[in-house]
Amino acid sequence: MQADAFSKDYKARVFKKCKLAKSGKLKDFLLKQKDNTSKVVSKETKGAKEAILTFEVTAEDDDNASLTVHLKTGRHHQIRVQLSNAGMPILGDLKYGNEESLAVSKRLNIKTVALTAYKLKFKHPDSGKPMEFSI
Repeated sequence: MQADAFSKDYKARVFKKCKLAKSGKLKDFLLKQKDNTSKVVSKETKGAKEAILTFEVTAEDDDNASLTVHLKTGRHHQIRVQLSNAGMPILGDLKYGNEESLAVSKRLNIKTVALTAYKLKFKHPDSGKPMEFSI
């Protein structure tokens, strides 16, 4: 299957300190840790894997925003760790959130990671027909 033959898009609600660009691209190198987390590391780090995603801001309030996220690569906890590293931790994320994001999560009564896959696209393996499913 070709690399672009399969795609998954996500919706996320993130903490923010200032106005965000309407869209952006994040490119980092991630290393999976023994404690079931991942972290951003330098390209030269042994075992580091490239992680790329794009995002678009779909709504914005004073201290949080809704994003649509498209993965170009699929790494362990990629969206969570990359957005957190970029200063936009996902609300409700105890693993990659920070004190401020957790306070906003509490105020908004968000008790789980505010991230969901909402669109899946691929080519049917037999017919090659484009298939798309969304919620």
